[in-house]
Amino acid sequence: MIALNIISGIGLLWLFKFFAFVHFRAQWAQYKANQALLATVNKSYRGTRSERKLVLRLLLSNFSSKALYNDLYLDMTRGRYSQLDIVLVTKVGVVVFEIKEMSGWIFGSDHLQHWT
Repeated sequence: MIALNIISGIGLLWLFKFFAFVHFRAQWAQYKANQALLATVNKSYRGTRSERKLVLRLLLSNFSSKALYNDLYLDMTRGRYSQLDIVLVTKVGVVVFEIKEMSGWIFGSDHLQHWT
């Protein structure tokens, strides 16, 4: 009886390892597919992790990669540049996303120049 318990314990360990491997392989395949999808918009090292997560969500929501721009730099006056995190061009208009990875409250209104 003790030998049967040891064998079944070893069998359960191998069963666990098998399912862990299958799960890891599925996760890895999903990661590679997401990386390939992100590559249709920009290089994988451009932008922050939060920006890439939003780009991926937009792409998975069926927005075209041709209408999505990540980590865009605009030439301003006198050699200055302005950086836009994400720009989405739609039939209705242009949507600009400025991503901040912070937690807490934001206070402000449309007539205030500075928000806190």
